[in-house]
Amino acid sequence: MFDKSCYYFGVVPKTWQDAEVACERLSGHLATVNSAEEEKFILDYVKRERNDLVDLSHGYTWIGGHDFLLEDKWMWITDEHFNYTNWRAGNPNNGRGGNGNEDCLDVSLDGWNDNVCSSRLNYVCERKTFY
Repeated sequence: MFDKSCYYFGVVPKTWQDAEVACERLSGHLATVNSAEEEKFILDYVKRERNDLVDLSHGYTWIGGHDFLLEDKWMWITDEHFNYTNWRAGNPNNGRGGNGNEDCLDVSLDGWNDNVCSSRLNYVCERKTFY
């Protein structure tokens, strides 16, 4: 738990949309990361407890950011605008030199990356606690 939120680490790779549906079934949503402390909490947990299942060292994991409503206007699945970012160098790049259709947000140990929403990745859900 971090700042009145609980987290679930989905280890069966899903598309961004399917990951969000899975989070909604748990009464949550893909995680929104609003501070360096929250991001550190998530990544520290992964490194400490789930490294064998959710490997962020070379892979990517979905969180709840997107710009598919308006290109280059990143927002959270909760309709909040970003008040914290940790983009990997050169990102967001919308797949420059590639397909140019990277509208969903993933996280790894070296920062955030815009990715194709149909990619199948592990994911992090967030749910507010009731107290």
